[in-house]
Amino acid sequence: MCILGAIAACAALLMAVAAAQNRDQPPYRPVPIVLPKPVSDEAFDALRKQVSDVAQRKDRAALANLVIAQGFFWQRENRNVVDKNKSGYDVLAAALGLNNKESAGWEILASYADDPSASPSPDHPGALCAPGGSAL
Repeated sequence: MCILGAIAACAALLMAVAAAQNRDQPPYRPVPIVLPKPVSDEAFDALRKQVSDVAQRKDRAALANLVIAQGFFWQRENRNVVDKNKSGYDVLAAALGLNNKESAGWEILASYADDPSASPSPDHPGALCAPGGSAL
């Protein structure tokens, strides 16, 4: 019983020291984040609905009909990762892992389609990147 009391006393002392150290640290400054705004465009909403339906059904042929054959881009870490010898659908399928049965690619595609936000692409005039990005 005496050993348990000593252990409890040491634990209480360590917790008190940690609490005192935390009081000496200034609080973190809040970082304001601006969330992306939903896009208000009927054509974009219709496309999102089509993509969502296709993703729920995991319909490869229907998805291939929605993706442009040439000119498709997929930005990652500030670079375009498109293989110009592949179709737009093949690039999208590879990027999301749609060919891997263990992948969550179809669920990811559905979540992208369900998000009404988008941001203008800085590198592709007239194109929207979805989902939209937040700003600091």
